[in-house]
Amino acid sequence: MMTLAWGAVPCFVMASGAVLHQSRHFTWQKHGKRLGSMYMTLVCWRLLYLVVYRIAGKITGISLWTCIKYLFFLQDYEGVDTGLMWYMIAYLGLMIVYPITYFLFTGGTLGRQITFFIMILSGLTGILFPSVNWLVGQIIHGRELPLQAWNSILTFGNNNNLLFYFLLGAFLLEYQQGVDRKECGRIYRWRLPLSGICLVIGLMGLMFIKYRETGLLIWGDTYLSFGYVRLSTALIAIGLYGVCESLFSDRENLASKIIGEYIGQNTLGIYYLHYILLAVFSWTTCFSWLQFHYFIGMNLIKTFAVAFVCYVVVGLVSRVPLIRKMAS
Repeated sequence: MMTLAWGAVPCFVMASGAVLHQSRHFTWQKHGKRLGSMYMTLVCWRLLYLVVYRIAGKITGISLWTCIKYLFFLQDYEGVDTGLMWYMIAYLGLMIVYPITYFLFTGGTLGRQITFFIMILSGLTGILFPSVNWLVGQIIHGRELPLQAWNSILTFGNNNNLLFYFLLGAFLLEYQQGVDRKECGRIYRWRLPLSGICLVIGLMGLMFIKYRETGLLIWGDTYLSFGYVRLSTALIAIGLYGVCESLFSDRENLASKIIGEYIGQNTLGIYYLHYILLAVFSWTTCFSWLQFHYFIGMNLIKTFAVAFVCYVVVGLVSRVPLIRKMAS
């Protein structure tokens, strides 16, 4: 399950790219407000984390300048665990370049070809080159090709693999809506089984990579290093996207309403809030007892309990206009 979860963020970025590039109208004023809202939302969550860790006594004093750098310049502060916020910082970067990709994508055949070219380049530097490097290292016992040196030439930022997923989602949704369905109709009808096959192959590949790097097939409290740059992760994300699109695209479906409309619209709040709750819980005296008596049933209970609390709290918070943006 932990290995499969590597496909979650790329899948979300694909969905975002799909929806945003289908917008019929783009205004700089609206986009500027979106960027400002995203940035201030991130600042507010960082402030909330700082307050919680300060109340819990995990940090002591903090200077005004350090606080400013932590909040507004997104600099890490020792003692406050904001590692999961890398994703929103990367997403903010995608939103900065989004106007370029939007006008190219909606600018006719030439613009579409340029967008596809950018997607291929970002996929090469962000996914294919690191994956080939790893494979060569396995074959030639630790040696690598200097492919990463090409990133200084073919560069699109620190998260070029996410740019690949962002643009891939745009092309996949356009195909789904039937732009080229006459030519590839049979493939489109088989999208669910093909997506499932892609998901399984990617998962098996990523499990193999984890085994080669850690010697483990079980969780073992060990994360896979550089999980988002693996080619197997790309297969998982594409398969996961296709499965979800096939099963949950009908808005009248009850599962689509629950997953797509509520959880999907409030992912940000649930995501950040659950991490705070788990952090606070780990500081309690009962946590050591649970660690000693840890088993999969307890993990499931903890997961559903925390998810339910976040679900309720975010539902209440989203009704308050001033802080609604922090949840959605």
